[in-house]
Amino acid sequence: MASLKAIRRRIASAKSTQQITRALKLVSAARLRRAQEALVNALPYSEALARVADSLLTSEGISVGPVEGAQKRSLVVVVASDRGLAGGYNSYLFRAAEATMREIRGTGLDIELFAVGKKAVDQFRRTNVPVALSRVDNLPRLATIALARDIAAKMLADYSSGAIDEAGIVYTHFQSAIVQKPVYERLLPIKPPGDAGIKPGAEVDAA
Repeated sequence: MASLKAIRRRIASAKSTQQITRALKLVSAARLRRAQEALVNALPYSEALARVADSLLTSEGISVGPVEGAQKRSLVVVVASDRGLAGGYNSYLFRAAEATMREIRGTGLDIELFAVGKKAVDQFRRTNVPVALSRVDNLPRLATIALARDIAAKMLADYSSGAIDEAGIVYTHFQSAIVQKPVYERLLPIKPPGDAGIKPGAEVDAA
């Protein structure tokens, strides 16, 4: 039987752990709130840009298809996280990515995979899925404007050279702190207005 001194030591240790956990919870809540505010503030700009692009495509009759003789290959960018402890965030995303790649292969296209985030790189290495390109940052924020530019540059360069026939991205669409939805959005070739090529995955319960 434990002595009174040992019991008191355990109680003190439990209280210390409780204080640390409470502090981590407060920090996480603050970070989530800042990220959510940034996302909400950016949505009007994103929607306005989409409307402008649709208007230009409609008025000019622009159609950007694959170059003649383009290889039958699809560039698929999978954007996951660099860290874990995120519930089903990554696992649901990978399920959507695997389903998307099966569907693309079913159309007769090969896959060129661009894995973004350490968890994506680890997942595809573990499942023996070849990764052509990867991007892992040890910064607090993986998703940056620089990353978006790098992905866009890769897509446009391969598409204009005929190295790929199409390009798209698998990511998690944020709806709320409770619900996120993994989606595949085909970006190239450019779809007509009203058909963005977005295919939603299953809703994710992040609780």
